[in-house]
Amino acid sequence: MRRQWRTAVSGLIAAVTGLGLAVVGNVGAASAAPTDLFFSEYIEGSSNNKALEIYNGTGTGINLATATYNVQMFFNGSSTAGLTINLTGTVAAGDVFVLAQGSANATILAQADQTNGSGWFNGDDAVVLRKGTTVVDVIGQVGFDPGAEWGTGLTSTADNTLRRKATIEAGDTDGGDAFDPAVQWDGFATDTFGDLGSHLAPPRLTCPAVATDEGTAVDAPVSATDRDGTIVDIAVTAIAPSDPGTITRTAFAPSPSVGQAATATFTASDATPVGAYRLTVVATNSDGVPQTGTCTLSIGVFPVSVCGQPALPIHDVQGAGASTPMQGQIVMIEGIVTGDYQGQGGFGGYYVQDEDGTEDADPNTSEGIFVFDTATDVDPGDVVRVVGFASEFGGQTQVSSVHDTLVCATGASVTPVTLEMPLVGDLASEREPYEGMLVEVDQELTVTEVFTLARFGEVDLSVGGRLETPTNAVAPGGAAMALQDANDRRRILLDDGLNTQNPGSVAYPQGGLSADNTLRVGDTLPGLTGVLGFGFSRYRVQPVGPIEFDHANPRPAAPAEVGGEARVAAFNVLNYFNGDGAGGGFPTPRGANTPFEFDRQRDKIIAAISELDADVLGLMELENDDTGTEYGAVEDLVDGLNDALGAGTYDFIDTGVIGTDAIRVGILYQPARVTPLGDYALIDSTVDSRFDDNLNRPSLAQSFEVNGDGAVFTAVVNHLKSKGSDCNAVGDPDALDGQGNCNLTRTRAAEALVDWLASDPTGSGDSDVILLGDMNSYAQEDPITVFRDAGYVDTISEFVGDDGYSYVFGGQSGYLDHALASPNLAAQVSGVTEWHLNADEPVALDYNTEFKSDEQISDFYSPEPYRASDHDPVLVGLDLVSYDFSGFLPPIAALPAANSVKAGSSVPIKFRLGGDQGLDIFRDGSPTSTPVNCTTLAPTGPAAELQTNGGLTYRSDIDTYSLTWKTTKSWTGCRLLTLELLDGTTQQALFRFAK
Repeated sequence: MRRQWRTAVSGLIAAVTGLGLAVVGNVGAASAAPTDLFFSEYIEGSSNNKALEIYNGTGTGINLATATYNVQMFFNGSSTAGLTINLTGTVAAGDVFVLAQGSANATILAQADQTNGSGWFNGDDAVVLRKGTTVVDVIGQVGFDPGAEWGTGLTSTADNTLRRKATIEAGDTDGGDAFDPAVQWDGFATDTFGDLGSHLAPPRLTCPAVATDEGTAVDAPVSATDRDGTIVDIAVTAIAPSDPGTITRTAFAPSPSVGQAATATFTASDATPVGAYRLTVVATNSDGVPQTGTCTLSIGVFPVSVCGQPALPIHDVQGAGASTPMQGQIVMIEGIVTGDYQGQGGFGGYYVQDEDGTEDADPNTSEGIFVFDTATDVDPGDVVRVVGFASEFGGQTQVSSVHDTLVCATGASVTPVTLEMPLVGDLASEREPYEGMLVEVDQELTVTEVFTLARFGEVDLSVGGRLETPTNAVAPGGAAMALQDANDRRRILLDDGLNTQNPGSVAYPQGGLSADNTLRVGDTLPGLTGVLGFGFSRYRVQPVGPIEFDHANPRPAAPAEVGGEARVAAFNVLNYFNGDGAGGGFPTPRGANTPFEFDRQRDKIIAAISELDADVLGLMELENDDTGTEYGAVEDLVDGLNDALGAGTYDFIDTGVIGTDAIRVGILYQPARVTPLGDYALIDSTVDSRFDDNLNRPSLAQSFEVNGDGAVFTAVVNHLKSKGSDCNAVGDPDALDGQGNCNLTRTRAAEALVDWLASDPTGSGDSDVILLGDMNSYAQEDPITVFRDAGYVDTISEFVGDDGYSYVFGGQSGYLDHALASPNLAAQVSGVTEWHLNADEPVALDYNTEFKSDEQISDFYSPEPYRASDHDPVLVGLDLVSYDFSGFLPPIAALPAANSVKAGSSVPIKFRLGGDQGLDIFRDGSPTSTPVNCTTLAPTGPAAELQTNGGLTYRSDIDTYSLTWKTTKSWTGCRLLTLELLDGTTQQALFRFAK
């Protein structure tokens, strides 16, 4: 058998300090000697009675000028020093240096080592001690004005003397944090100067940690010093958890002279029972008012380990709750190694499980446990006997500070426990009974998140397929909360068995992650076996063998076909910032940090857009800089596309800066296929106050005519407020219904957009409108409901169905990126697809270089489009209808003329559309007539569908459409006839009725 003893002091120190035991003072020393100067007294007295005392406890004399120490004063909350005093002279070890205001009274000046006659601090001014430019101590808070003072009463910074507590051995180096003098200072009345010039430090002790085997005595030596006095006693004042009566002081020698050490020996006799004993040791000096110092002396008495002898069952150490009932106690276990993670980058230990058949009857206790130890090399299947301390680390029960390990046998095994999924019981505790045990999932698992794959080696898995974002599938509120609970029960985390960030080789998928060997959300595992551990607030399965994924969701080489004569797309390009456009300006505020990163980002984005081949492309997260110059981000992108695809392939709508955010939306188009019609239009807060452009990016609308047939449509590009930060300041908190932050802000913007678009902001005269872009709202959330209620059609839902998604967040998939068609245009959509080139991919495969080795910067990157962004683009095909409306044929006169008609008569309505377009030419609910004011044409009543004789007909010989309108005898005044055609145009004529 292999045997490894660990009786070193370090193990016992870890047992006492790292396991949450009740420790008084510090192990090793009551207080560490200061490593730098710090303020020991502060006087803010009457008039100019102001002084600062600086203590040198480093043990070495310091030349203040050579070491470039200085004092700065920050007045009235300023973040810039109003006075800097460079210190001169020396301060001996154990001595103080007094800096005084030059007009202070004689008592202060008698102690001063340096004076300064400038205007000094008041109680609301921060004071900083620096070594060069490094802050070593601060009184107050830099950049903050507390009013009159920090603190209250005598322990305030105004009109008081403050002395550093004797237990403080280091300065406050954070000048920006909140300051409360009472924490580290004692306060005295105004103009108290009696102790200026000296700083008393308490005795310092050195207390070891010692260990022995049961039946063997052990001595523990303790020493104590007082820099300006002598130690006259070293005594034990308490023993925890209880005094065994066998630990005594067996020797003591006081300090022979000032500053020299006193020593004592404490002995645990051979009759001391097994246990971890913590002795509170107090040293007392010879001062007139004695000072004391305290430390904790740790003595461990361990059982003698023999293979095969009775040991403590692991389920007793684990207990039935979330933590061990034996916290801090010495335990001896024997079990089988199920998972070995001792190697480089591992957890520094291994998992052990009791052999099959030794389980207790309590279903709430686990039979496995983690052993935090690398001193003894173990392998899976080894039978080990371990003596150490029961403890908790990061929420996981473990045996740590191991004293003794025996390898008793090899080649053993345990049967894995089958984890039932989805979970049925309490989510927080359902897996606790299996913590540390070998487990298996015997169902197919789907990869549902790879965001932390390269950084932490984590893969989120789920049973029953990938997880859908609740508000993408069901209504916010109770239904969404229920689906979220169901999702949580379906998932489990696979880890990589490492305790490192950004490992040089990423374990998954098999063969290692690279640009050409990816692991995507939607890939699957046929099952999973590993050890169930706990860390970083989650249960996680650690691998015990190779993990072989099935690539069930391969990369799509191109977007699916959508048909149509025009292709419209939306793409969030994830902070496309090109610096100053001339190679400088990096790092950018939100995008690439270097020109090298930008070139990589640019290549990926250009590759993606080229493959999309959209005639009109709405973009989100463009740098909001000037366009129309060679330096603008959108100009740069178009230049890159035209270099790749041919000169003039793409152009852009030149809007210049839009709004005040760092990013904006934009529109690219292919001039050979479509032509912009009229000017673009923007909606922001000046157009409709419901559209808060301090939070939402202004939306951009542009009408286009399809080259060749004249069909017209309007693209509206949007990027509404994200969920990432709150909108509490505008009365829009998270309603906790699944819609996240700022839902009301997005909903109001949607309402404003609906009304704005109804006004035909581009003046196209065509109702074919498509809303594109990142709405930051999932399919069933309120803003999308606003659009649907207004008649807009969710084309992703119609064509892609329940499987639609463009974004993966928190292991759940849904679509934030939308294509919402107006009622008329919806009938002309030929197809819709989401090109899943980004959302399913690990973030490590993007253009960034952070957290990557030189090798990974190369291996993880490809100029191919995959992981060009974090959003998937959506692509829509349009089969647009275009009619050549001739105008109404006689006897109907066009607006503004009013056609006089006898009420109750039948009116022939005739027109041409440039050939036979079939009889399905009207939008649903059209034609209509509406009572209106004869002069202003303002409606005076509701619209009504036309009553006709025989419906619509077409005569090909004269290329004429006809219908006969049956009017009503009771009508008077004027009515407006409206034909809403499927090509998005609206035709109207006015009729005046008489009896």
